[in-house]
Parts: sequence; structure tokens; C-alpha cells
Amino acid sequence: MAKKSGVKSTVSNKVKLEKEGMSVSPFVMLKYITQLKKKWSTLTDIERKSFTESVYIINRTLSMHTDYTELVNDLQKYTIGNLGGKEVYSLYYEVLPKANIWAPYISFKSTPDDNFNERLITFIASINKWSLNETISNLKFYMQINENYKEELIELLLKYGISEAESKKEYGLK
Repeated sequence: MAKKSGVKSTVSNKVKLEKEGMSVSPFVMLKYITQLKKKWSTLTDIERKSFTESVYIINRTLSMHTDYTELVNDLQKYTIGNLGGKEVYSLYYEVLPKANIWAPYISFKSTPDDNFNERLITFIASINKWSLNETISNLKFYMQINENYKEELIELLLKYGISEAESKKEYGLK
């Protein structure tokens, strides 16, 4: 039995999307195919268009799930270019089991330390020639694999002439 709050929020989201002319995330579309098992006929025009435009991302996301890598590889020659959005949606709808599909790059576990100082992000982005989003992602990853990440970041800043006191105060590495 569906929760009323979930149904209400889905209806309000559809109305909001239609009013604003926005598209639906490929990850939401993937959820429709796998976890929610929504039929193509129940999708709005905006959702249908969003799916059709995001088949590549959906294939990529599915291929990151080791259970579906070979399947996506075999179907990709049909899903990219040869079949229309409705046919690709129906194919995945029928072939994939009802399950929550998760790919490792979708999100990180959030911790209180995830809020990096803006000055630190900008500095690291400039020395590595990374975008700000790429820098944040790399810092989160580095934080997860290295317990002493703050000390090592302070050492990095020291190499660029920034004192330890300034690293802690101005760059948020307390």
C-alpha cells in the first residue's frame, strides 16, 4: 500500500516540473524503472522527454552495478540510437528486477567534516587545475581514505608558504 505522503509529493513534483518546464534527473528515471516500476504510460511528457535524453547516463549508471555490466554492454548497441525512448524504457522495465539500484559515484556519505572551507577549496582547485566540484569530490574521497588528511593538507599549504596558524585559522584546518 502506498503512503499518502509519497503520492502527494509525487503529484506536487509533477505539477511543479510541468509549470517550470524542468527535466527529471536520470537517477529519478532509473528509480522509476527499477525500484518503483512505473509504466511508460503513467509518465508525463516531461518525464518521457527526460528519459529519452538521458539514456546514456542511465546506461552508464547501470553498468557501474556489477550485476548489470554485461547486460548493459549487450543492450547498449540497441539502446543508444537504434531504439526510441519508449522502447528503451520498456526494455529496461521488463528486463531489470524490482530493486534499488545504487552506483558508487552518485553520492558520498556525509560527515560533519564535509563542509570544507571555501578558501581551501579554491586554493586546491587552482594548484591542481580542477573545477570546484571536482575539488570537493576529491577532498571528500581523500578524507575517507586518509585519517590524517588535515595534517597532510596543512603540510601542502606549508609548501606554498602558508603558515600552520594561517592554515588552521583561514583555511579551516583545525
